[in-house]
Amino acid sequence: MAFLNIDNPHNEDSVPDVEILLTILSKKEFYFLPILIQPKSRGQVLLKSSNPKDDPVVVPNYFSEKDDVEKDESL
Repeated sequence: MAFLNIDNPHNEDSVPDVEILLTILSKKEFYFLPILIQPKSRGQVLLKSSNPKDDPVVVPNYFSEKDDVEKDESL
């Protein structure tokens, strides 16, 4: 696991905006998972109706902010 700031990776005092997870499954398989930990994009969870048994409406809005897209592309 590692944390870094994409805009200023060499400054140890900067606030990280990316977490990198590395999971080794075998000698030939691994996962490399970069995660934005401070995205600017915001989603919503809305009530579908006044019926508590109805599922909510989830609108994730992934990558709706240009900065998030640029950081993701730089990974």
